[in-house]
Amino acid sequence: MYEISTKSFWATWGVPVCALSGMTFFLLDPLSDQVLFFYLNRLSFFTGEGMWSCLTVFGDEFVAITLGLPLIVWRCEMTWTVLLAILLSYAIVHGLKPLCATDRPSLVFQETAWLHVIGPVFLKGSFPSGHTTTIFTLISLHVLTFRNVPIGLFGALLLFGLAVGMSRCVVGVHWPVDVMAGMAFGWLSGLLSSTLIKRRPIEARFYYPIIALFLVCSVFVITWHDPGYPYSRPFQIILSSMSLLVSISYFVVPKSILYLRPNWKFAHRKSTY
Repeated sequence: MYEISTKSFWATWGVPVCALSGMTFFLLDPLSDQVLFFYLNRLSFFTGEGMWSCLTVFGDEFVAITLGLPLIVWRCEMTWTVLLAILLSYAIVHGLKPLCATDRPSLVFQETAWLHVIGPVFLKGSFPSGHTTTIFTLISLHVLTFRNVPIGLFGALLLFGLAVGMSRCVVGVHWPVDVMAGMAFGWLSGLLSSTLIKRRPIEARFYYPIIALFLVCSVFVITWHDPGYPYSRPFQIILSSMSLLVSISYFVVPKSILYLRPNWKFAHRKSTY
């Protein structure tokens, strides 16, 4: 199986370089940005709304935290890295949105029949796409924290992230330039956090409260949180439930079967992970 080293330039910097290049192009040529948006916005006419409603849920902040739970359970040395990446991406998105105050498609084309909106309607705060930033933060954490990644898996994750970003145009709430920015900022958040914080043990007094916080978020997603997109609520419940099951399986399935960390018991007795 062919693998790609995450230390190579294109594995590390390829996504943000390409995304920032695309973002710059659309900023210099807003007409192309609008034309591509309308091409993407009409995809639901051919595929239906359900697929895009479910895809866009992957970028929801609360759902993303739920999906991050297995990562910090199975790879507890990644906990601080994950937390820093979440904080960085959150700060970037919610810092730039009010600063840029870019009009969303629903406001620009509110008096035309060209726009097709799926789910809730937003008018302001278009740049950057928070959902795209979130999903590419998660993808970068899963990729950059390994030395080598199968090239097929690497490509599949990027295509999946791009599909989630495209869904923001299909549901009618973001421009392609917003998606390009989200790809770059999300990847850079994961890259910066994985660079600043190497794998390191975490004390149980910090680890268990963090796990509890992620669990509370997961329960909130399953029982209460509704992003407002058609068909997304049942899918969100299934997705979050599967994430919980994968996390719980770490403590249930014998470690000898899963070939997990051999020093688990030693670390546990020392109250660290």
